[in-house]
Amino acid sequence: GTRDYLSPAGSEAYLTEDRFISRFNMHLSIQSFLPRPYTQMRAAQFVSHLSLLDVIAHLGMDGANRYIRGESA
Repeated sequence: GTRDYLSPAGSEAYLTEDRFISRFNMHLSIQSFLPRPYTQMRAAQFVSHLSLLDVIAHLGMDGANRYIRGESA
């Protein structure tokens, strides 16, 4: 029964093209989240916008908790 839809920036073009807002009578909000870099093994540079599983794999559960809370990892 919701009328609000939060979507990442990369989806805006195709949601507009598909007339998502008018077809489903939704209010569309585009997320502008910019993750803080964290150490990723074997990565030459930080790979952004991966899942939380990547954060856990590289920082462990305690480090992921600190990362999510904005604390130093």
